[in-house]
Amino acid sequence: MHLTLHLTHACNLRCTYCYTGEKFPRGHMSEKVAIRAIDWSHETTPPGEEIDIVFFGGEPLVRRDTLERCVEHSQRLRAETRRPFFFKVITNGLLVDEAFLEFANRHEILISVSCDGVREAHDASRCDALGRGTWDRLEPRLRLIRRENPYAQVTLVVTPKSVRWLAESVEWLFGLRFRYLHLQVQHEAEWDRRSFRELRRQYRRLAELYVARMRRGEKFFLNCFDSKIHSYIQGETLAHQRCSVGRGQVSVAPSGRMYPCVSFVGADDREEHRVGDVWSGLDEEKLAGLACRMQRPKPSCEGCALTDRCSHWCACLNMRTTGRIDRVSPVVCEHERMLMPIADWVGNTLWKERNRLFLHKFYNRAYPVLSHLEETLEHWAEQRGISLDAVDEAIANLPDESVAFATGKE
Repeated sequence: MHLTLHLTHACNLRCTYCYTGEKFPRGHMSEKVAIRAIDWSHETTPPGEEIDIVFFGGEPLVRRDTLERCVEHSQRLRAETRRPFFFKVITNGLLVDEAFLEFANRHEILISVSCDGVREAHDASRCDALGRGTWDRLEPRLRLIRRENPYAQVTLVVTPKSVRWLAESVEWLFGLRFRYLHLQVQHEAEWDRRSFRELRRQYRRLAELYVARMRRGEKFFLNCFDSKIHSYIQGETLAHQRCSVGRGQVSVAPSGRMYPCVSFVGADDREEHRVGDVWSGLDEEKLAGLACRMQRPKPSCEGCALTDRCSHWCACLNMRTTGRIDRVSPVVCEHERMLMPIADWVGNTLWKERNRLFLHKFYNRAYPVLSHLEETLEHWAEQRGISLDAVDEAIANLPDESVAFATGKE
């Protein structure tokens, strides 16, 4: 179960591309509603299955007290039932401080911070309520987040205004030693031929950067290429892992009303997309109807060879770009056709070279576990001033039985 709690409609920013609705200052989720949502997910999820709780907004750290109560309540449920809970907060980063990072580390909360890259790219859209850019205030917090939380993710929104700085922004974030980058193209923006050509040029620069870093043995995640390479390797089996509106994913508005996913919440005023509330639970019939509409074949995709690999299945994306979950934007289609050959060049280049890290990353099921162990050791060494070369040597010399134990493959 993936449970997204929209803790508030309020936000300290006024990003020009935000899709979450008006920032009404009193649109907060009460602690009572938040706890009830967690209890509902616990009651309706089979015993032993994990629950992933995402704190969203607005800006969720506006309601930091509620967030902390939710985590503590979930931890009590974990202690009583041994159910695994995992937490993630999606934040603009401006309210992050050392005290929150200590709380996040203690409770293993994954931090996903929004930053569009270098100053010019970030300040093009991510402004405060007075219209001022926020890069200068965010940059020192980014360094603090990376220092205290090595697994932190960064989401970059790419717009026609910021696209020319895309490759530079990714390189800058890698330079800050962030390893998990998620590019999110603003498909609903007005992309013309010139801005699309620039996006293609930037993707090609990123492809060269990706290959160069892999050749150097540097571990990282860059979703625009990693997801497309996975889609090629997994083929049709990937279709069964995709999101189907409301299946295993529920978003809860501050009012307690439930929606199939984050893009449907908005101002919490669209009755046609509401699928229940935290007190009465899900309206399964309505949810099934939405899922049926989403899964229906789309005329614009008929005969396309890329349907097993593209994003036409994403109800959130379709909703934001066309206003309907069963209609795909021509911009999405054009973007996917442009991106996939570049991602395939990356995959083919590294495959032909039999790049060790590439093969390990995409074909070794144990990679996520081993990667996590390595990063944990590196962070531990950093905090104690131990040479990373010594850590690399220790990892390289791990006996086979240690790897088997760590991965559960004996």
